[in-house]
Amino acid sequence: MGQKEEKMKSPGGFLKLTIFRPGMLNRGVTDRFMEKMLSNFGIDVTLLARAMVNDAESAMPTAKEEPLIISGNGKITKLANL
Repeated sequence: MGQKEEKMKSPGGFLKLTIFRPGMLNRGVTDRFMEKMLSNFGIDVTLLARAMVNDAESAMPTAKEEPLIISGNGKITKLANL
């Protein structure tokens, strides 16, 4: 993933780039034992998606911005609830 992020941040890229680095994800219904056991600790994927949509719908810059890295479920939750 690190290589992909670096490639996206390269010069001549996007005016706006937001990289989301959530912690553990909670995908809801699952057959995987460990996912069921740890689901209370993860961020719900619908909440992550809402945060991504809120970010995408925010104002587009007129000049290139530094990449924004949103790391951690607390920051993602705040962005989702705008």
